[in-house]
Amino acid sequence: CDGKSDHKLGKKFGTDPLYSTGLLAVAKELELNVVGVSFHVGSRVQDGASYFDAIGVSHWVIEQARSMGFKPHILDIGGGFPQITGVLFTEVAKVINEGLEKFFPNDGPFGPMEIIAEPGRYIVGTALSLVTMVSSRRLVRSFDGKVLEAMYYLNDGIYGSFSFLRYEKRDFKNYIVIRKTSKDYNVSDKQVPTILWGPTCDSNDLVAKDMGMPELHIGDFVFWPAIGDYTLAAQTTFNGLEKAFVRYVISDTP
Repeated sequence: CDGKSDHKLGKKFGTDPLYSTGLLAVAKELELNVVGVSFHVGSRVQDGASYFDAIGVSHWVIEQARSMGFKPHILDIGGGFPQITGVLFTEVAKVINEGLEKFFPNDGPFGPMEIIAEPGRYIVGTALSLVTMVSSRRLVRSFDGKVLEAMYYLNDGIYGSFSFLRYEKRDFKNYIVIRKTSKDYNVSDKQVPTILWGPTCDSNDLVAKDMGMPELHIGDFVFWPAIGDYTLAAQTTFNGLEKAFVRYVISDTP
């Protein structure tokens, strides 16, 4: 059921539902107590229907378990909930509730089930925003001086707070440019083809390319909102660079 996700955990964990009957038979032979079913549709799921299908398959597996004398009462629907993908969390939640109401109603043959969910990415995604500074820049110009492409070198990259870019792509559209000062240069909001590099010596330390951004200057900042998922967790000090420091902000405004 993880065919429509960015990261398919089924390649490493779990088993095909078709093998569940055999596994249940082994559990019966070993006198193990099977208390429920757990699935994971993969990380950054792109289609809420994956949850509905997985809940339906879980219903079938639990039926097999009950027919063999087990009394499973737990359903763990795993994680994979979206945070900044194209699928809204509310849409996914709606599909999940529809699946639970259809396959596991409280007044159904299984009785009330204990449902476990793991929406980690959704919970932490909006908990952190990142501020990066332009430490250097390189402009590619035409013979008449027109800027054809801009390269900006940030003080953070894929070995730091953008570590998630080593294994997944993200569409950076919600950035905010914060000008350090506009007194010493002409500020233009005209979009320029842009490449953003990280600070290390690794040529793969690429934050983004083919972006349209206004021209930036050394000392300007770029604010990246809602970037908390898999940001701090995998930071390194590669090239002797320090990890980004964290400042806590508490506001009465949601």
